[in-house]
Amino acid sequence: MPDIIQLLPPLIANQIAAGEVIERSASIIKELIENSLDAGSTQITVNIKKSGNNLIIITDNGCGISKNDLPLAIRQHATSKLKNLMDLENIKSLGFRGEALASVCAVAKVKITSREVTCDTAYSIIIDGNCDTYKVTLDAHPIGTTIEVRDLFYNIPVRKRFLKSDKTELQHVIEIFQKLALSNFNCSFTLLSDDKVIYKLLKTNINCQYTRVQKIFGKSFIDNSVYFTSEGTGIKLQGWLGKSDYHRSQTDHQYFFLNDRIIRDKLILHAIKYVYESIIPEGRHPCYILYLYIDPTHYDINVHPTKHEVRFSDGRWIHQFLIQQLSKVLLENKFPDPLGDSDYQQVNNKIFDQKSSFTAPVYQAFLQQNSSNSFGNIIGIINNNFIITHNKLNNKYFLINLNTAYTLLSYKSLCKQWHDNKELKSHDLNIKCSLENFKLNSNYISNLNLFGMKIDIDNNITAVPYTLRYANPKDILEIIYLNLNSQLNEDLKIASLFKQLAVISIGRLAGNLLISEQNNILDNLANIQYDQLNFDNNIACKELTAEDLELFLKV
Repeated sequence: MPDIIQLLPPLIANQIAAGEVIERSASIIKELIENSLDAGSTQITVNIKKSGNNLIIITDNGCGISKNDLPLAIRQHATSKLKNLMDLENIKSLGFRGEALASVCAVAKVKITSREVTCDTAYSIIIDGNCDTYKVTLDAHPIGTTIEVRDLFYNIPVRKRFLKSDKTELQHVIEIFQKLALSNFNCSFTLLSDDKVIYKLLKTNINCQYTRVQKIFGKSFIDNSVYFTSEGTGIKLQGWLGKSDYHRSQTDHQYFFLNDRIIRDKLILHAIKYVYESIIPEGRHPCYILYLYIDPTHYDINVHPTKHEVRFSDGRWIHQFLIQQLSKVLLENKFPDPLGDSDYQQVNNKIFDQKSSFTAPVYQAFLQQNSSNSFGNIIGIINNNFIITHNKLNNKYFLINLNTAYTLLSYKSLCKQWHDNKELKSHDLNIKCSLENFKLNSNYISNLNLFGMKIDIDNNITAVPYTLRYANPKDILEIIYLNLNSQLNEDLKIASLFKQLAVISIGRLAGNLLISEQNNILDNLANIQYDQLNFDNNIACKELTAEDLELFLKV
């Protein structure tokens, strides 16, 4: 049998590699702008014709390419950014594979003109679909580099047929341009399409970043988002986080950068979705521009040719840090005490699903916030329903049943509202709850209003008692209906009603309370006498003595 395995010719190999990296003109623009940024450019201009399919010209003022390096720059796996294996584990540049220019040259006609900082003359190289055939000539050019890419996929007709309309391709170009501009504020960017200026973004310092963000995302984003900075040991998160009432039907306003590199990672997306999923309507998407900074040794960017995906060495740490910090930001800027009387929306209905809090140092540090209540600080969580606290002043330990504590506080809140006003405060629902075929007479609906329930003319529940805003609206209605039709006297009827409502008040928060909410519960429990910290024969709080702990540890 004859030998059938053979090495592919360089041109075919480069075209195959280009298939992984070069999908459309936007892919080329991304790769070339990243090269410009790696070259230290502070000014980049992108000029395209026919959405980049006919012509792409990218000019920068970076360090330039020497005459001798020009032929190497277009070769596959030739790069100035990696010297050894250790460099691959600590990547700080945007590009490193040495595939971009070789891939572009394999699918288009390319001319590169460049002048080094230390050189008085410029040189150019022209490639017409074959990196082995080129010519370096003397040329005129300021310090920096200009790359011209013409006739994309001229030598691969089948790839050209997969391109979309010029309008669609231009949108892809604009999107990638926006992403790169939002991750490099210390560089000015200009985008022209068919000689029309689309963007002219000036270099800006940290105090003027709002201007660039507003030009790209619009004033409404700035008005409805919060800028923040959060830091932990070896990790930093900052950026703009959209408020809960500001959301879109598409995910086009969701940018996440890892060490100033745009990524779209499943773990990151899951953490952000986790924070927002219960506070925005289904089918809507939050808006954000977020920047995460960690040591490059903590993740691997060499997972996919496009470098959009990453693999974290400790994904759980990243996931928990994002959830904690984003939830905290939303709470601090929009949502106060969950058991108080002020209006607010719940940030998340299920934040932590781990069984113990002792697995992540960042999480444990978040637990140990300063607390002024008599129970001290939270030092542990069991099954997301029980917390252990320690008061350092008197060296006392307490075991808190969060469900019972929340129920007790809800009951007292309902009783106080009724005692003070003879009615309960309402909370409007983001999404109406249909009663379908269940009809209510007008007299009964007017009674419901006293208890914070509102029913519209289409037989939908539009509001519930504020204290029960996390409970199922239909369950609330059923309890009120049954109690109001009972034969008990008025006082006993109200007491029975409030007890039953309190039991379901925690609703979807059961087992999913935020750390800040747990601390708020402790603050509210501290206002109740210790011997009254129980509800319906269930203890909300129990002090743990040294004897209790010793007994617990005995075999």
